[in-house]
Amino acid sequence: MEKRRHFTRPVLALGLTAALLVTFAACGGTKTAVRSPQPTDDGPRRILWVLPLVDQARADPQAASRTLQGLLDRLQRSAHAVIRRTPEDLELRDDPRSGKCGIVTDPRWIEEARRRGVDTLVSWFLPPPDIRDTKAGVWPLRTPRRTYRFSVAMNLVDVTLGIVLDSRVETVEAVMDPGAISGLSAQEAFRKASARALPELLDRLARAISRGLRKNPWSGLILQAGPEEVTLGCGRENGVREGDRFEVFSWAEQVRAYGGRTLHIMGEKKGVITVFEVRKNRCLARPLEGGPFEKGQWVRYKS
Repeated sequence: MEKRRHFTRPVLALGLTAALLVTFAACGGTKTAVRSPQPTDDGPRRILWVLPLVDQARADPQAASRTLQGLLDRLQRSAHAVIRRTPEDLELRDDPRSGKCGIVTDPRWIEEARRRGVDTLVSWFLPPPDIRDTKAGVWPLRTPRRTYRFSVAMNLVDVTLGIVLDSRVETVEAVMDPGAISGLSAQEAFRKASARALPELLDRLARAISRGLRKNPWSGLILQAGPEEVTLGCGRENGVREGDRFEVFSWAEQVRAYGGRTLHIMGEKKGVITVFEVRKNRCLARPLEGGPFEKGQWVRYKS
């Protein structure tokens, strides 16, 4: 497994301009794929969109849809997120750069996720496999074989803060004996190899996403602030309970990064707030210590 390092870029503006994997396509209506979360000591759950697979391998016309469902099935029991399908009314718009570097594009996904109360995205990209013909064994008894090397690149993105939480590539090889693909067309052999490799690839990807969610519990921003109460963008859907506490932090000075991007660095702790009213996807909290509290300050769950 190859892991790529990433930078984080908490932003308060509407657009997410950091490079992400290609995140376009739509499949199915907006539905919760798992039951509502039960509160635990881990704090609020993330509301997660697993975006449809950008499938440039193109095993067959239905492969991307089946692969998406396979990943959703594997994430059903996640204790750290509520999994939603992406809505069918968002337009697919591919990017010619995606075949070269798997990076991105359409900020409409980010805006639409925010608008629909989704705080986390999984975008993933399946390029064409690397196919190699080799021989195995000891001469003169070496036998030919064909190896299909499948890789999936994935980004786990915090939509609210504009942070790439995790970015990685998972790889699985399917070694095909000549007898198994004898008489098959190149496309048929490819489909047979993908059917062998994809289950393990999806298992690895689901574990990686689950680890990323576990290591990065929900955090967000103060949406509204007054002297007696503040509004947060998490609620009953996230598993928030009355009495939950959150730490509040300011933002330090902006830092100009390579490529002209602006990084917002977390500043000092401003205080603690406690929830007194829980709604569907919002909650109200009152100051417990510290302050003053302002719109746009960063909050995280305090166990």
